[in-house]
Amino acid sequence: MKKLLILLFILFFSSVSYSQDKKNAYFAGGCFWCMEAAFEKIEGV
Repeated sequence: MKKLLILLFILFFSSVSYSQDKKNAYFAGGCFWCMEAAFEKIEGV
């Protein structure tokens, strides 16, 4: 279990360092959470 946690820790921080220059964001939601109405007002979405 300890080895698994260490591996996940390393993978998490290595992926964060490679994605610093990205300008994309992904959100999951639907009509139930009223996500569409909030994001319709933002340019580029």
